[in-house]
Amino acid sequence: MKPLNEKVKIQAPLLAMIFIALAFVLGLLQPLPVPLPPAARWIGFGLAALGFLLGLAALMAFRRARGKSALVTLGVYRFSRNPIALGFVLMLIGLTLNVGSVWGLLIAPALMVSFNLFVIQPEEKILASRFGKEYEAYKSRVRRWL
Repeated sequence: MKPLNEKVKIQAPLLAMIFIALAFVLGLLQPLPVPLPPAARWIGFGLAALGFLLGLAALMAFRRARGKSALVTLGVYRFSRNPIALGFVLMLIGLTLNVGSVWGLLIAPALMVSFNLFVIQPEEKILASRFGKEYEAYKSRVRRWL
């Protein structure tokens, strides 16, 4: 059985890196005059760390299930069907806040839409065909993002 990410046209890490790079380039070329309190940098650091840990926990859940053709629904997958994508969005917002930019906040919705269109929806079709009613039951219990 092929891994899901082999059938998705744009891989989640690549898509996230494009948006993170875009946010940093926009911050350099067109800084926005939005004053951020000093605490915003710490909040940004916390969000970036949380996003990283969320993605790491998701990868560990997959690693535990490696070799099994079972739907992964444990760990962080009990709260989000897409914790890796959610982690990347948190990292985008957090990293940019940490350097004093609000561009991450502004383009995070575009990253979420891109994840939905190019990664999540294709994966959901594959999961539905692979796991059928089990996946439909999981979808009814667990939200797409959070």
